[in-house]
Amino acid sequence: MNDLHVVSHLIKVENQGCYIYYMVKKIKYEMAVIVAVAIGISYVLFLVFVTPFMDNARPHQQSEPAVSTVVFVEGASLATAPNNGIEPKIVTVIVGLNNTVRWINQDTIPHGIPTPDDDNVDPDFAKAVLLEESKNHFFIMPGGKDSFQFTFTNLGQIDYHMVPHPQMRGTVIVLSNSAPKTEAPPIISGIACNRTEQLVYHIHAHLALFVNGTRVQVPANIGVLSSSQCFYWLHTHSNDGVIHVESPKVKTFTLGQFLEIWKQTGDNGGSFFSSVSSLPLRIYVNGTEFAGNYDDLKLNSREQITLAYGSPPGSIPSYDFGNLDKPRVNNTEIQ
Repeated sequence: MNDLHVVSHLIKVENQGCYIYYMVKKIKYEMAVIVAVAIGISYVLFLVFVTPFMDNARPHQQSEPAVSTVVFVEGASLATAPNNGIEPKIVTVIVGLNNTVRWINQDTIPHGIPTPDDDNVDPDFAKAVLLEESKNHFFIMPGGKDSFQFTFTNLGQIDYHMVPHPQMRGTVIVLSNSAPKTEAPPIISGIACNRTEQLVYHIHAHLALFVNGTRVQVPANIGVLSSSQCFYWLHTHSNDGVIHVESPKVKTFTLGQFLEIWKQTGDNGGSFFSSVSSLPLRIYVNGTEFAGNYDDLKLNSREQITLAYGSPPGSIPSYDFGNLDKPRVNNTEIQ
């Protein structure tokens, strides 16, 4: 009996030990769960209540507006230099988008920094020029490394010239970005309107228009929307007839696409084409009559296109593109 009592006692003690071991393991597990839940709740509270204050305290980086580059081409001071030796001769900028203009010199001789024709049109620009000259920076040296730049904020048209080569003349047109924001501009003939000019693929073509033998100007700023702060890949800057092809990818564009952009975004585009719709049309490419449809006419680099509605002109004009109109891919000249 005593032995059975001892055995029974040992079994009881062993059972109590197992129970205690089980309870300890259970408590540890429950504590681990509680700790994990507490950590999770703390993390959520941190994200909800603390992170916003950290974000507000952290300085936010803002994207810088694009810089519009104006180049003095080789031979810019010569009387025969196209566009007065400046490319582009007329640059259109939008405040807050690309309104910093940088002038660089790719000629072989120095040229003066741009001087406004009228100091009162943009007094800030005039002061900036005087300040630059006070630092003995009168000339932009050749080679493309030296430059002068200014950020335009006053709206309007600023005409400027160079000293000592006053025949070198250019224009900056400053447009506002304060117009009410509208819905995204439409994609026209597969061409989008981007906030900055796309220069992966950059070429130029020229368009001349005639109605019954009389020259008609191609308007400036076709495809440039100040209200939406964007540029279509096919657009004009001035009324010289130069079509700027500035695309984010290398592809073939047609005259028909450009004319459709003109109809929808340009000055009197729709009314002009309505007025000539009943007249016969002759198309000339590089001085030779083209038998096809302008919808299929490819815009190649240095292409010279003439549309003659009604009776044709006495002669087909020729346009001198100058030194900078070589095709560029990723801003690198190609042949």
